[in-house]
Amino acid sequence: MSETKESAANANPVACLAAADDALDFLNQQGDTGSSPRGLADIRHKVDRRILPFMFCCYFLQFIDKVMYNYAGVMGMKADLKLKGNDFSNAASAFFIAYLVAEVPNAGFGFGGPISALLNAPSGIVSIFFTLLVGIGIRKASNRWAWVFICSIPGIIGGGLMSFLPKDNRAGILAGIYLVNAIVAPLPVIYHWVAANCAGYTKRAFASAAVAGFFCVGNIIGPQTFQDRDAPEYRPAKISVLATQAAAGVLAVVLFAYYFKENRRRDRLQSSSGSEDQISDEAAWGGLTDKENQSFRYSPEEEPRL
Repeated sequence: MSETKESAANANPVACLAAADDALDFLNQQGDTGSSPRGLADIRHKVDRRILPFMFCCYFLQFIDKVMYNYAGVMGMKADLKLKGNDFSNAASAFFIAYLVAEVPNAGFGFGGPISALLNAPSGIVSIFFTLLVGIGIRKASNRWAWVFICSIPGIIGGGLMSFLPKDNRAGILAGIYLVNAIVAPLPVIYHWVAANCAGYTKRAFASAAVAGFFCVGNIIGPQTFQDRDAPEYRPAKISVLATQAAAGVLAVVLFAYYFKENRRRDRLQSSSGSEDQISDEAAWGGLTDKENQSFRYSPEEEPRL
C-alpha cells in the first residue's frame, strides 16, 4: 500500500498530500474541491442554511432547560420539594450565571416568583443583543480576542455593581444583573479561537475537549459558590463572577500579545532563512502541531495561516 502511494506521489505531486492526509485524499477523489473564493463562499452559505438552524435549536433548548430549573427555584420549587440548606445548589451545579440572575431579585429584594421573573426579562434581551453583536462583529472583523475582552467589560461592571452596591440600591443591582448576561456571547468565540490556534489533529482535538471539560467543571463549581449561609445577598458568588470575568478579559489580552509576538518572531526567522511564504505540502497537511510547524501563524486577528 505504501509503495503504491509512493509511486503515485512521484507521478503526481498532489498524491504527496493525499499520502499525508486522508481527508485530502477523499477530496481529491471528488474532483474539484471548490477551493476558489467563490466555491468557499458557497460552502459557507450552504453550511449556514443547513447546519446552523439545527445548532440554534439545540443550544436554545439546552439554554431553556438550564434556565427553567432556576426559574422554578424562584417560583417555589424549594418550598414544594422541601429543599434545605445547599440542596438546591447541589442539584443545580450547572449554569451558575443563570442561577445568579434568577436568585438575586428574589432572595435579595424580597420579591415573589412572578415579579422576579418579570424583572429578569431584560437579561434575555442583553444576552440576545451581545450574541448578535459578537456574531456580526466577528463576520465583519475577525478580532476574536477583542470581542472576548469587550464582552468581559459589562460582566466586570455588573459583577462589581452586584458585589459592592448597598442592598437598598435596587436599580444599580438590577443593572448589574442585566450586564453580566453579556458574558454568554463570547463562548462560541472561545471555542473557535482555541481550535484556530492549535495545529495537529490530536492537539487540536485535545485542546477543544479540554475547553469543553473546563467549562463543565466551572458549571459544577459555580453553583457551589451560592451557599445557604450567604443568603440573601450571596456576596461570595457575586465576587466570583467579577473575578472570573476580570480574568477572562486579562487572559484575552495576554493571549493576543503572545500570538502577535510569536507571529512576528516566526516572520523574522522565515525572512532570514529566505523561505518566506514557501510552505511545504508536508507542513500544511502532515498533522504537525503549531509548535512543530514554524510556518504556522496564530490568529490573534485574522484566520490562521499554515
